[in-house]
Amino acid sequence: MSSKLEPFTTSDTPFAAFLHYHNHRVVGMKRDPNDAKRLVYCFVKKDTTESLFDGFYKSNTQVEPNLYHKSVREIGKVLRENMDT
Repeated sequence: MSSKLEPFTTSDTPFAAFLHYHNHRVVGMKRDPNDAKRLVYCFVKKDTTESLFDGFYKSNTQVEPNLYHKSVREIGKVLRENMDT
């Protein structure tokens, strides 16, 4: 079994907040190779990441609004900290 952490990236801030809400760890940000103006969030991929992706984009999941809002603020903070890089 490998100890290598597989990355998962997204440039979608609401989805990044959703992953954060579901205890996915943000490990940084990088420039999108297809758009130098865009930053992408880098997460450690988990077994649940793909099902969360499907649930988020098919709108068949629920969140606790106050906790999701807290994740939105945390992800926004990560974005602001990386805007000048």
